[in-house]
Amino acid sequence: MKKRHIYLFRALWLLLLLAPLPLRSQTAPLQQALLAGNYEKAFYESSRLLAADSSDATVWFLRGRALLALLRYDEAEKAFLQAGRHAPDSMPLLMALGQTASLLGHDADAIRWYEKVLQESPDNTAARIGLARACYRRHLYQQAIRNYKVLVEKHSSNYAYNKELGQAYLAVDSIKQAQWFFHNAVNHNNGDLSLATQLARLYIKTKDYHLAADIALLGLRSDSTYTPLLETLGFARYREKDYLKAAPVFERCLRLGDSSVFVLKHIGYIYLAHDRYDDAVRMLSAAWQHNNTLPEIAYYMGLAYENSERYDTAAYWLEKALVLYHPPAQLMAAIYRELANNYYLSEKWFKAFNNYTEALKLDPKNPDVLFRMAEICDYYTNEKKKAIYYYRRVMALSEINPATWDAEKTTTIPLAVAAYHRIQAIKEEMHFAGERKE
Repeated sequence: MKKRHIYLFRALWLLLLLAPLPLRSQTAPLQQALLAGNYEKAFYESSRLLAADSSDATVWFLRGRALLALLRYDEAEKAFLQAGRHAPDSMPLLMALGQTASLLGHDADAIRWYEKVLQESPDNTAARIGLARACYRRHLYQQAIRNYKVLVEKHSSNYAYNKELGQAYLAVDSIKQAQWFFHNAVNHNNGDLSLATQLARLYIKTKDYHLAADIALLGLRSDSTYTPLLETLGFARYREKDYLKAAPVFERCLRLGDSSVFVLKHIGYIYLAHDRYDDAVRMLSAAWQHNNTLPEIAYYMGLAYENSERYDTAAYWLEKALVLYHPPAQLMAAIYRELANNYYLSEKWFKAFNNYTEALKLDPKNPDVLFRMAEICDYYTNEKKKAIYYYRRVMALSEINPATWDAEKTTTIPLAVAAYHRIQAIKEEMHFAGERKE
């Protein structure tokens, strides 16, 4: 009984498809072969009938359907075009031409055929989606958006239409609009883990880390082992600085066999933030083995060794970060600062000063660097005039008037105040030493 219902459905589908085309008894073997899925026989029957009458639009159309099922798209298109010469206004024929053009990658032709269908039948959903997709592939994104919006307005709960409209908006950098329709799609089908990952990463891009985590958790309900989504969840937690929640997610990725650089380095960063320096070194070393061109890994390795008071090893990694391809200026300045700190703690004053100088070139208004340079000149290299120069630069960056600063107001002394008092002390020392004051 079930098989009989299937055949009845196929028969009704074909009758609807051929509505404007005349059906005659001589085409019955051809129709039966198509309904039975015997496309080679259908092709043979069409050849036999066309030998008798090559102007029969119905036979040409059915021949095209058989060829389409046999994946012989070029020949199918030619058959449909022959049918169009005798029945040019047939809706099923125009739809078939649009479908075939799309399969052949002839999207400009597909657009033309689908637009003809929609001129006569604006509510034809199949033509609308075919047109929208062809426009998207042709990079006609605004036209694609217009057609997808018609589909979404009529079928607001359709997962595919929301997803594809989101992709079209993303193609024109309308991130918020893309997020909106992707979100709708995920709400209707959270089993599309690839889409959930894409949406979560879009939220990360717009710094909506909490939403990114929510979408990742929604998708993980369908498959809690999907590592791209786990990575995204971990990264969202990391960006929120919620390391206690980020660490278990990345560690789960490792247990599932995801030992990518992305996972390893972020676990390393988190361990470093938790003062687990040996564990940080272990993870960052594993990441380095995968990719030894990333300056940030070398930089954080340097930080881990520095905090372990292994200054020579820290300097080795920080110097390695510098000789790699140039990172952004902010990171570059941080590397120079940390390298200088290592040399400072190792009492290598000239190397420390030189690296602070490099950091200052990239970050000229950093009072901490200026103050440390002043300290080196003041206490360790006995260059008092240079020390005064750098102390004054520290003061110039502050809005505080150090001469009137009330020390009772706080338990910490601002750098500008410390610089001011140190300048006064240096001037006094120089005076008693008989040197000219600055």
